[in-house]
Amino acid sequence: MSKYIIVDETRGVFLGSFSASLSDNYDHLRGESFTIREKTKIYDFFADTNPFGSAYAPAFNSLLDAERYVINNLDKKELPGLKVVRVETDEEYASIIDIVKGGYTAYTFSMLDSMEMGNNTMH
Repeated sequence: MSKYIIVDETRGVFLGSFSASLSDNYDHLRGESFTIREKTKIYDFFADTNPFGSAYAPAFNSLLDAERYVINNLDKKELPGLKVVRVETDEEYASIIDIVKGGYTAYTFSMLDSMEMGNNTMH
């Protein structure tokens, strides 16, 4: 099934957002953009920094849903390279495998390091 993810030409795959009260300090997360909304910082994180080691990206059901998310939640002035791309997945989140199969390896950065391995044997 076709779904859509958000990528930025510079920062890579959009991995999600999280919020923290202004008393919490997450500014040390290199490169994270944030906006202040009613005494809350909203941090958007991408594959270039991937602070949580994610191997998954939010997958939107339609192109329109993904474009609405960009318009309503991300700053196109700060991130002019944002675009929506199609991937094949049946899941709510596109895996690193889905993203690579879709031809978007260049946008994955450290996500490959987070990919689950079937064999962890040390040689």
